[in-house]
Amino acid sequence: MIALLKAYKFRLYPTKPQQEYFVKTFGGVRFVYNKMDPIV
Repeated sequence: MIALLKAYKFRLYPTKPQQEYFVKTFGGVRFVYNKMDPIV
């Protein structure tokens, strides 16, 4: 039996408040990751 894989490609167009939220969220995530990276 052959498995058939499908993928969908799409792009999001967030509003200005959503863009600001994403920048803050991912900035915080990146900060925590960089702080924890030397420990692990």
